[in-house]
Amino acid sequence: ETLTSNVPVNDNLAYFPDPNQYQWYWPGPGVISGNRIEILLCLYSSFGSNPLDIKFQGTYLGIINESNLDLEKIILISNSQINWSQWILHTNNTTYIYGIGNGTSSMYVARVNGTDLEGKWSYYDGRGWSVDQSSAVSVFNKVAAGFSVASFDSEYILFTSNVTVPYGIFNG
Repeated sequence: ETLTSNVPVNDNLAYFPDPNQYQWYWPGPGVISGNRIEILLCLYSSFGSNPLDIKFQGTYLGIINESNLDLEKIILISNSQINWSQWILHTNNTTYIYGIGNGTSSMYVARVNGTDLEGKWSYYDGRGWSVDQSSAVSVFNKVAAGFSVASFDSEYILFTSNVTVPYGIFNG
């Protein structure tokens, strides 16, 4: 069964309300943690007349009550230039959070114990794990904005697109 928001479709309201007319949340991956659904969100803002004039503003966490699907709160996770809402992988008793550098193809990794994304994050710094987000280093430099990671035995497998080949329709 697929559950949806109890907001009527004709009200044109997002599940995660926009902070204002120039900003909106883009939902990413989520986890079940206790009696809560936790969804990572990107906050974007528009700054021009072109629909693609958008700027990444930070990573937030939406907390939803699992029993009634009410949005309890939205909290700031990070206002760095790493978008931490790309992928989540839970393995053993650790949840790994994967991010991408804003405007780059660099992948970063953070983690929390258990599944509570509101808990204490640590960031891979090239040698181990640090609670200082500014020490996070890229673990891979050629990922597309849409990627996924899977664990297999004791290894992690990254699935991504080739970011060196342009795609789409371009003018000029």
